[in-house]
Amino acid sequence: MERPGVVTFIGVLILIKSGISLVTAGALFLAVGGEQAASAGTSDTSLVTAGILELLGALLLYIVAWYLLKGREGARLFVAVVIGLHLAATVWVMLDHGTGGYEFTGLISAAFSLFILWSLYGNERSDEYFKAPVAS
Repeated sequence: MERPGVVTFIGVLILIKSGISLVTAGALFLAVGGEQAASAGTSDTSLVTAGILELLGALLLYIVAWYLLKGREGARLFVAVVIGLHLAATVWVMLDHGTGGYEFTGLISAAFSLFILWSLYGNERSDEYFKAPVAS
């Protein structure tokens, strides 16, 4: 079965985020021993730890995007759980700190989260794609 455009769109966005995380990890590793980090009071250990975590995050995002684009139901569920948690946190921040920029950015974030959930679960073509047998 042909992959729906919205699934491709979400997968490509996750791949882009993975690339950005990879660049961020590289920048953190390059900052180790640097003057700017020292003047900001950031230790080399903190930079290395953050770089490793960012690198692991980039790898996880890449794997999830790869399996999502391959039509794996587990990847779709993983993305839905993460987006659901993010949506819940967004709503909590909007309710708890509901002034100014929090409301605006919260609404935009919630709209994107709902779009992603709809893309993966709310339309017939996506359901057919993820329910179809997957070729190894």
